[in-house]
Amino acid sequence: MITGSRILFAWPGLTGFTGPCWRALQRDFGACVKCMAAVDDPDDASRAYAMESCFAGIDIKIVPKGIPIGFADWDALRDEIRAFAPDILFITGWSVPVNRFLATDAAFHAIPKVFQMDMPWAFRPRKIAARFILKRYLSHFDAAFVPGACAARYARWLGFAGKRPLYTGLLATDDAFFGDAATTSDSPSFLYVGRYALEKGVDILAEAYRLYAKSVENPWPLDFAGAGLLGKALFPTKEIAVGRGLMRNLGFQQPAALPSLYAAHAAFILPSRSESWGVALAEAAARGLPLICTDACGGRTELVRTSGPDANGFVARAGDVRSLAEVMVRMHKLAPEERRRLAAASRRLAAPYSASLWAERVARIVREVTERGAR
Repeated sequence: MITGSRILFAWPGLTGFTGPCWRALQRDFGACVKCMAAVDDPDDASRAYAMESCFAGIDIKIVPKGIPIGFADWDALRDEIRAFAPDILFITGWSVPVNRFLATDAAFHAIPKVFQMDMPWAFRPRKIAARFILKRYLSHFDAAFVPGACAARYARWLGFAGKRPLYTGLLATDDAFFGDAATTSDSPSFLYVGRYALEKGVDILAEAYRLYAKSVENPWPLDFAGAGLLGKALFPTKEIAVGRGLMRNLGFQQPAALPSLYAAHAAFILPSRSESWGVALAEAAARGLPLICTDACGGRTELVRTSGPDANGFVARAGDVRSLAEVMVRMHKLAPEERRRLAAASRRLAAPYSASLWAERVARIVREVTERGAR
């Protein structure tokens, strides 16, 4: 049991799925949770999310992501963390100054620490060199927690395995997504949810939609839900006619609105050039949508099957407009009963990634790591 355990999460930013996960940990296991959320602009972060609903019941301290070297409040931050008296620290990555402080400050040396990351393995010089460059920093950690197989491979390269155990299942979705499945509509549409950014491939999706719309008789509309730097370039107006098709900009959606938004669509697309895992894939799958993603999405390993009894979608080549358009056409041509079969498979594949099961995984990690104690 971990009842009464005091757990501190150092998290990069505010993400909608974390609130339900942390609440499940408090509700189901009696833990006391505190979060240090590092964001680019604390004012923007508070405005972007409905804090009172998304993070209700969670003790959150918002800190700037890029704290300068001469930051004067390290002592105050140290005192605040000491006052919370955490039994274990879950620290994400190495680039945020507050997270490095938590991992390396002598005041927290005796507290067990779990390293969190979602970066997948890739055979690139920087990732190969990280094992040696980060060796001293990573020596402060007692275990690692990653989303799935792609990131686990990288974590093993960084030295986590054996005496420093490696756990999977870092990312999850609100239990609300596992309600009634999406229905097969007579007027189906595609959906993208995420940032309007180059790495997300939204420009590729827009171009692929133009090819798709020329290739079918009655193209489905494509809805974009999100915000970001490419928003104005993609959508000079809220709706853009593309031949007989239509692209619509729904803008940023609060987490509470997402389950019904997914349920109103026939298929979900994640066109990323680079994607560590893809929480939106899990949300869409949990809601019962067939999936389209690229081979750059780390979560495809756990969440997308292209053949067999659990087939639930298609995978396109990252950065390839024609490849993405082709799988959109294939999705379009599926009969409603085939889409229902894919939808059922999506829900089965998403089942392990509910907030409640995430809380069970974290409770196990807390129990096992604290029993061993800090290195």
